[in-house]
Amino acid sequence: KQWYQRRVALRPGPFHMMALNRGEAQKVLSVKVNIANRGQHIIKQECLGILKNVRHEIQMQAVDDACSRLIFPLVQRRIRSGLTEKAVEGSVDVFADNLKHLLLTRPITGIKIIALDPGFTHGCKVAILSKTGQVLKTDVIYLLDSGRSIKASSFRKMDEFKLQKLQMEYHFDTIAIGNGTACRETERAVGKMISEKMFTSPVKYTIVDERGASVYSVNKLAQEELPNLGTNLRSAVSIGRRVLDPLSEYVKIEPQHLGVGQYQHDIPQTKLKERLDAVVTEAVSFSGLDVNTCEQHMLERIAGLTKARAKAIIAARKSSGPFVNREQIKSVKGIGPKSYEQCVGFLRVYATRLNRNDSDSEPEYKPESESRKRKMKSTSKTSSKVMKLNVQYLDQTSVHPESYKIAMEVIKEQGLKLSDVGTKEFVSMIRKVDPASLSVNCTEGTIKCILTALSQELDTDYRDQFSKPIFKDNLTSAASITPGTELEGRVSNVTHFGAFVDVGLEKDGLVHISKMRGQTLSLGQRVKVAVEKKDHKGIGLVLINVMQ
Repeated sequence: KQWYQRRVALRPGPFHMMALNRGEAQKVLSVKVNIANRGQHIIKQECLGILKNVRHEIQMQAVDDACSRLIFPLVQRRIRSGLTEKAVEGSVDVFADNLKHLLLTRPITGIKIIALDPGFTHGCKVAILSKTGQVLKTDVIYLLDSGRSIKASSFRKMDEFKLQKLQMEYHFDTIAIGNGTACRETERAVGKMISEKMFTSPVKYTIVDERGASVYSVNKLAQEELPNLGTNLRSAVSIGRRVLDPLSEYVKIEPQHLGVGQYQHDIPQTKLKERLDAVVTEAVSFSGLDVNTCEQHMLERIAGLTKARAKAIIAARKSSGPFVNREQIKSVKGIGPKSYEQCVGFLRVYATRLNRNDSDSEPEYKPESESRKRKMKSTSKTSSKVMKLNVQYLDQTSVHPESYKIAMEVIKEQGLKLSDVGTKEFVSMIRKVDPASLSVNCTEGTIKCILTALSQELDTDYRDQFSKPIFKDNLTSAASITPGTELEGRVSNVTHFGAFVDVGLEKDGLVHISKMRGQTLSLGQRVKVAVEKKDHKGIGLVLINVMQ
């Protein structure tokens, strides 16, 4: 409606152009590009300048005819297509950036979780997960009165006691609530239970983005992972695992189904899929994977690996035991020199986590040209022998094998032991090294990359630098919100015109781009905002600062 009988300058934003195109496609709007009189005059003068100054009247008629029938329509089409092309590129950029930050959400490890997929009539689907994401228990409970019409409050009270009993039995300390239908009502019910101290130990809850959970629940991977669970319960499991390891869980879903942008269905799907797939590969690759514990669906997303190669790595690991070093990956069927070169820097082999007897002597570095492919043995005795000879401690880092020789020279020059790679003392010493003081023969960029890789402790997660979920123990009351009220929230979506922030109310508030104080927000960031206005249209927010 805001575009009805409206004339605007020639520079609409990407979101404006996408909205106009959608309105026109649905035959709600009719959009026309008008060329200003001055522009028409300039075009005609250019045409006349090409012609010789004879028979002026005939030439003017010819130019007028050519402009009205051919030139002006061509200019209008090119302007329109150029604006649409820029709008599509901008929309794809927003999708890609939002997806990157969604995938790289900081994992929360070492906690037991009960996940709730909210619902009214069909109740809340429940999944209790161990610290490693294993399913311990599933159920359905009715925390909302509308779930049952007869004696609703008494049934609700019974199911509150059921939730309390589950906490006593499984000792979970975190409740993950999906942000779909009935989310706020379920949050209110859980917040009430926490405030009334119905749980035997401290419990907090977090709201989890459940986009794509329903798509995952019916795909082939979900059926293989959770064959004995119904689709609704699989969604609850997915919601809980998104807290423990968001990257691993989101990768199970085709990125275009995650809905982290606007006008998704108005963008060429091939273009969108190619870009989003590249973002997923980048996110997984830079996070790095332990080749001895990662799952096949994650391996498939590593640069240089395909579904067949990932399957072959898993098969080799199952048949011959854990990999002891990166060199052994070469012996896997389908891994050639090029694919090995691409993927190996993103795969880790944590020698210190394998059962072995450490030797005081450090392994000697051997260039790839001198090394032979070794077949992995299935017996523990032979595996122990191979481990002892071939452990390479740099395999635990992001240093590429091509740079091992230089890395070992740096370590030796600093008087450090290779077997101490990743320990606090080793990292502390490496962080003090001045790249300019090293005598190794390599480029400045290479030495900086090596020092950065060596200055990370073994348990460092690339995603630790990104925002973590917000945990709460009470609900924000809509009645208490007035202009000037300061709130904490999490960015739930980013567009060209601003960012939407989940502050715990029925609807997300909008921080318009003019209210961001010159800052750029990213999906998942924790922010402090102030309420600017509140009406039937929604809540307008002003950014105060970005929280760590």
